[in-house]
Amino acid sequence: MRILLDECVDQKLRFMFAEHECQTAAYAKLAGLKNGVLLAAAQAAAFEILITTDQEIPYQQKLDGIRISIIILCAPTNRLVDLKRLVPAVLLSLNSIEPGQVIRLDKGFPRLLTAARSRTGHYCILFHAARSNESPNRFDPPTTVKSAPFAAGL
Repeated sequence: MRILLDECVDQKLRFMFAEHECQTAAYAKLAGLKNGVLLAAAQAAAFEILITTDQEIPYQQKLDGIRISIIILCAPTNRLVDLKRLVPAVLLSLNSIEPGQVIRLDKGFPRLLTAARSRTGHYCILFHAARSNESPNRFDPPTTVKSAPFAAGL
C-alpha cells in the first residue's frame, strides 16, 4: 500500500512500515498543505492511506467521495515512543481498511476504537479485543458492536 505520513507524525515512524511504500509529506512534496488540500493532493498522487495524529480531520473536512483512507493515531503525545505503540494496530488495520474509510486508533490498549463509514453513510463502531492468548503480538479480529449515524465524540 502507498502510505503518506502527515507532517504531524514523526517521520521516523515510516521505518515501521517496511512492507509498504511509506513516505512523509515532506518527501512527497506535500509539506505545508492543509487538510482538505492535502487529502486531494495525496489522492491525486495515488496514496491509499494517510496516517495522521490530527483528530479534527473528520470534523473539519468533507470526507464524502474521497478514496484515500485515513488512520488517526490517538497517542498521549506525537513523540515516536508513543506512536510506536500503535504500530501493531495500524498494521492490522491496513489488512482490512477500505477506500475512504476513517479509522481512529486509540492509545488505550487493549481496546482500539475504530470508526468505519459504511456505504450508507453510517459509522460502524468496532472494538478490537485485547491481545490474543495464542501470541502476545497478535490481535483478535474486530467485533462489530454498534452501527449508527456518525456522532461527534468518536
